[in-house]
Amino acid sequence: MSGTAPFIATLAATLSFVAIHWLISYFAQSSPTLSSLVKGHDTTLIKNGRVDQSALRDAHMSRDDLEEDLRQQGVEKPDQVKEARLERSGRLSVITKQPSVSKAANSQK
Repeated sequence: MSGTAPFIATLAATLSFVAIHWLISYFAQSSPTLSSLVKGHDTTLIKNGRVDQSALRDAHMSRDDLEEDLRQQGVEKPDQVKEARLERSGRLSVITKQPSVSKAANSQK
């Protein structure tokens, strides 16, 4: 923090990190195993309206966090969700249930 680090050594270390990152990214795009190891994987948090409490714990996510993310997707309750996944990027992807044809027909009458 004092600004006394040698410039050349600092530049070499920075370029080394950039090169290592580039190499890992290059090989990860063709290797699903390496990609999963480096970038992680998605986690299913809700399946057919049921919240997987174990998956929430593993993702270090509270029920309040999940409900907040659902509201941001325009979903009021987890039982409206067909599937919700915590993606590798950290964002929540939500697929809502489609209303059944008979329910939709009855509501139009």
